[in-house]
Parts: sequence; structure tokens; C-alpha cells
Amino acid sequence: MNNEFKLRLYKKTGPEKGNLDKELFYDSAKELWTTYKSLCRISDYSINLNPTIWVRSGEEDWTRYGEADFAKFFLEGKRQIDIISENVKYTGELCMDLEKETIEAVWELWFDVDRYFGTDTDSDDVTWINFYTYWHSNGRVTAMYEIDSEETTKVIDWPLTDKEEEFFLLKMEEYALKKEHCSLENLFQFEKEYDALCDDAGNDDFYLHKVAYNFLLRTNYERWDGTGEMPVTFNKEYYCTYRAGIPGGILRLSVTEDNSEWKYVISCIGIRPTGEEITKTESIPIKANNDELEYGLKKLISEFKETFSEQLYCYKGVSYPVGPVTKETVCRYKDDNNYIRGIVKVELSDMIENDLEGFLDLISEKLTGSPLLMDIGYEPVSVFEEELYLLVSGDVSGILDEEQNNEGDGNE
Repeated sequence: MNNEFKLRLYKKTGPEKGNLDKELFYDSAKELWTTYKSLCRISDYSINLNPTIWVRSGEEDWTRYGEADFAKFFLEGKRQIDIISENVKYTGELCMDLEKETIEAVWELWFDVDRYFGTDTDSDDVTWINFYTYWHSNGRVTAMYEIDSEETTKVIDWPLTDKEEEFFLLKMEEYALKKEHCSLENLFQFEKEYDALCDDAGNDDFYLHKVAYNFLLRTNYERWDGTGEMPVTFNKEYYCTYRAGIPGGILRLSVTEDNSEWKYVISCIGIRPTGEEITKTESIPIKANNDELEYGLKKLISEFKETFSEQLYCYKGVSYPVGPVTKETVCRYKDDNNYIRGIVKVELSDMIENDLEGFLDLISEKLTGSPLLMDIGYEPVSVFEEELYLLVSGDVSGILDEEQNNEGDGNE
């Protein structure tokens, strides 16, 4: 360090008593402290005219320290080197503590840490120092270090000078932008809102509005329309999950690139009691606004709930819809030849009391809600007491034609 410390001496007599007399500069805290103590012992210095202690905090800026603070910050072998000029690298993740309202950063210090902290670890091969800084929601930065060995850990609060606090604040902001694509303050607010959303899970309109708003901000807090150069604030690696208000269901939101076009991707995932996973996914262009994303969420969840609420029966490794099914389900499960296969439950008495034609009409009704299923086939799946489960197949062309005719009649 070069001229990092100074004493200011003041005129002791005459009309300019109390005005600045001269400044003495020092390269080390120890040199300054020795001179300061000797001057304070001189009898013609009144307590109000004692020299004052200053530490450089910028090119032209200085910060004044009282005796106690100067001793705590700079004496006992502390700060013999300037950490701002040394090799300091961030490592790991930024860790959030919402209760303490802090964000923690861990640092690698590639210099002689003993000369900075006033410690003695160099003589012990199994002792090392870990250094942490903490951004607080009021904008301040504090620090601590750990002296770790194979057997013990000692935690020490480390006071930062104004210059060091400014340095680490800038370093942490730089790291947040590089790692999280946003400022520390924004990162804290996003995580706080996300945590509140997790506690307030559901699928009501206001909840989905908050989900959409939080996700768009967290991904792209300085809005980008997907054209031109991608801004550093666009978080292309971000994804999050929210509960969807559906049994076993979650919402997953992320971003992806598809043929050079960036999109938001929303997925709804649910696990049936049988263990079967149901997923629906929809992509929305990056240029979408809050309302468009919110509408996409509502639409996706509505469709998902319809799919999820369907009763399925797994037979020989294949899941079949359980009748009676809706016309939407008929359209979803029919093959290219308009044939559908599904499970129906009948009573044994139904088979006994009906002739073949009556029985076929019955299972047509039980599967599709209509007697118009054609070319019906069936096979037994299982029997439980007086109930028989059948795998029924048939041509739904007649049912679909009737639906179309009914819609046509209604439009006349």
C-alpha cells in the first residue's frame, strides 16, 4: 500500500486555533498509530485538538476513524495488504436467506490472508480460512471469515472499511448479473415473491396472475422481444416450479430456443394415484406480455384438469379411458379409422338379461353415452364379485356424424 493512512494535525494557538495545520502520511497502520500515540501524550494537545486518523477510501477520498475503530480495523497485523488490489474471486452460488434478508457470497482469496486478517494459518497445513460477504436488503454489505481445521471451526465477524464495502458490493452485483441475470435487489425480491407463491399455491386467477408476473420478471426483468442481440439480463437458463392446485400437480416454467426463436415454455405435470404421469406443454413467444402468458397458463391448466380428471384403466401395459367418455375424449382417443377402445363396467345380470343386440347397445352407451357405436368388439378384462370389466372397441363414425348434424341443426 502507498500513503493509505494519514494524520491531520491542527493549530493549537492563535487566531486560527483549531484549523488544519498539516497532514502526515503513512504506508502502514502501525506507523501511524505509533506517531498518533506519541502526539497524544504531548501535554500541549488538548483533547479537542488531538490529531485525527484518516484512511484512504478512494483516489481522492478519505474516511475518518476513531481510535477504537482504527484499532479494530487496522492494528494487530490486520490489513497489511489492500484486499481490493489482490486476487479475489467469487465461487459457488449466491445463497439467499429470506428470514435474515441477506444474500451470501463465498470468495476465493489468492493472497497471503494472514497479512490481511491478522491471523496465523500459514504455519499450520491443516488450517485454512473461508471468507463470506452478505448483501442486506437495506443495501449494506457485511463480512465474516471462518478459521477451519480438521477438528474445529471458528467464526469471526469481519468489519469492512467503506472502500471495501463498496468494492464487495460492486463485485456481488457483478456476480448476480453474470449468474442470475439481475441485480441483487431484484434477485431478493423475486425469490421473496416466489417463496410467497409457494406458500399460496393454487390455480385461481389471481394466483396465476402472480405466477406469470413473477416468472416474466425473473426471466426477463428488462423486457426483450426476442429480436436483435440478447441482453445480459435475459435469463435463458431460468426455470421454476409452482404447485398447480391439482392433486400431485405442478406447473413448470422455463425458456427454450426453437429454430432460432426464443420461447417461454409452460408445462403442467400430474401423477395419478396409479403412478401414471400426465403432462401437457405449451410454448409462448418471448414477445408475449403478462396477460398473454397468464391466459396461456389458464388455458393449459383447464385442458390439463380435463385430461387429468379422466379415468384410465391400465390393461396389458396400455391405459384405456373408462366409460362413459365425453365427445372430446372420443376425439382424443379415436384412431385414424375412427375406432376407439375403452373400458366399461357391466353387471353379470346385464349379460344374462339382454340378448346380443341389447347387450351391444348397452356397452355402446356405457362407453360413449350413445347407442351408435358400430362394429363393436369386446373382451373380458377382470371380474370383481358381480361386476365385469370389458375392453370394448368400436367405430365412432356414427356418433361423430350425429354430433355434426346436431351442431348444423342448431346453427340454422
